[in-house]
Amino acid sequence: MKMKQLVVMIFLFTGVNLFAQVNIADSTISLWMLQVGYKGFIPGGDMAKRYGYTSTAGMLVGYKWESNYYVSAGLHTLFGGSIREDSILKNITIDGYLVDNEGNFVAPRPSETGFIVPFSVGKVFHTGFAPNKNSGIYAELGTQFLQHRIWYNVPRNRIPALTKEYQKGYDRLTNGLGVTEGIGYRNFSNNSFYNFSIGLEFSQNFTQNRRTLDFDTGVRDTRKRLDLFFGVSVNWIFPVYKQADDKIHYY
Repeated sequence: MKMKQLVVMIFLFTGVNLFAQVNIADSTISLWMLQVGYKGFIPGGDMAKRYGYTSTAGMLVGYKWESNYYVSAGLHTLFGGSIREDSILKNITIDGYLVDNEGNFVAPRPSETGFIVPFSVGKVFHTGFAPNKNSGIYAELGTQFLQHRIWYNVPRNRIPALTKEYQKGYDRLTNGLGVTEGIGYRNFSNNSFYNFSIGLEFSQNFTQNRRTLDFDTGVRDTRKRLDLFFGVSVNWIFPVYKQADDKIHYY
């Protein structure tokens, strides 16, 4: 047996026995959480000047202690189809259309794209209507890295003005750190079928344009931005914990 395999087996064996033999229905327990979710945001601040309704989809990995405190981190992709800054391409378009190599008019079809890397700390407060002591109202605080830009969906090999490199002069690549706050309800069911969270989320992101030059203005944008998000977060949770029958359960 290879040393690597032996180490993995020892880790798994000892890891199994580290879990207390408890039942989620009558005890607060420690557990790992894999969360798959969607967030829908209404932008505010400088974000609202550039984009409309914004969505994210992604995954979080977290750990909850017996105290009902938890941490989570992950990755969400950001996307949206509403661009409010509609004059960026004014210098290279005719009546809003681009011209390809063959002289045809092509719509630029801009959209919002990007990602968010969040980290949060929270606590679940058990309430009377929750199915067990691990479920209830949650409150959390966190930080995140936000990046967003405008993507122009055009056949770039046919549009000389928007090749891969030239598009960087118009995409308004922006990123920075932010803080987040959330409140909602987190549920771990006794039968393990209905594990979810739903809540409100707010974030204040301190960002800046990272391109050296915006082609449409001819200058570098050095302004400090405040990108705000207000929205709803929905997650389906897959917990991993040890029950009293001495078996590891995955859901």
